[in-house]
Amino acid sequence: MKKNRQKRDRVLLAVAAWMGKQDRLLRKNRRRAMGGQIEPLHDMRVALRRFRMILRTFQEPLRTTSAARLLQDLTHLSKALGPIRDMQLWVVYLESEQPPGKKKADTGWAQFVKDQQRIGRRLTARLGLILSDASWRRLDGRIRRLLNREIPRAARRYADGDLRVLGAAAIRKALSRIEKRSDIPSRNNPHEMHALRIACRQGRYVAELFGDALGRPVTRLAKRLKALQDALGDVHDIDVRLEHLARRARPATALTARLRHARKKSCKHFTEAWARYEKPRFQQTLQRKLRRHLKKPGENG
Repeated sequence: MKKNRQKRDRVLLAVAAWMGKQDRLLRKNRRRAMGGQIEPLHDMRVALRRFRMILRTFQEPLRTTSAARLLQDLTHLSKALGPIRDMQLWVVYLESEQPPGKKKADTGWAQFVKDQQRIGRRLTARLGLILSDASWRRLDGRIRRLLNREIPRAARRYADGDLRVLGAAAIRKALSRIEKRSDIPSRNNPHEMHALRIACRQGRYVAELFGDALGRPVTRLAKRLKALQDALGDVHDIDVRLEHLARRARPATALTARLRHARKKSCKHFTEAWARYEKPRFQQTLQRKLRRHLKKPGENG
């Protein structure tokens, strides 16, 4: 009985520790993000994604807590921050770019950049409201309540705790999402490519979370999914830039051509990373590891 209790406690204590790490990152970066700094806002968004992934992965052991409500709050915050971060990156890119073609050939380019900078400043100003002390106190209070009060209570009631089993099931589910989206990409469809990128990113976070518990096949999976995510992220960044340029009244022909060329290179990197991910020996080793922990009592092989 004592051994089973210790196993339950280990699971939920691990959950609390993982969420606590993301909580510290959120608090560390909030004020700098409010000031319009790009990297702190990026770090906040990554922490929000990881926090949400933990809440989704452990929704069953956390079912008696307010985790579902907190997941909604974190999702809402993440969606509010997304367009601001995207606009910041777009403005930084524009400021680093030379005018398309010869300078005298596009006299409206400087004004276009100024207009985009103005939009970026307007969006960034929203951070003061979104991340204000009053708004943050409410969210922080819910996080504190979950970590300090509700999870310790849940640990006394939750009866099926094995990190390796939970991890293997979560990874298999993440891989299934990737598989569903991998029939894709028509490389010319930005939405499909982006959907696969999100699935790879979620799978990577899950694999990183359970790497210590499940060992080398899963840590290797995390690295291969990161390579896929990075290549697809480059494609997505270019697609967003092309979408912004398409709204411009006067086509930026030279810059658009450079971006399309860069997109082809990024798609090639994705194809190479996908081939490494699909290597039969790697997949067989990984699936064998997952089956070992998902095997029901009395099953062979």
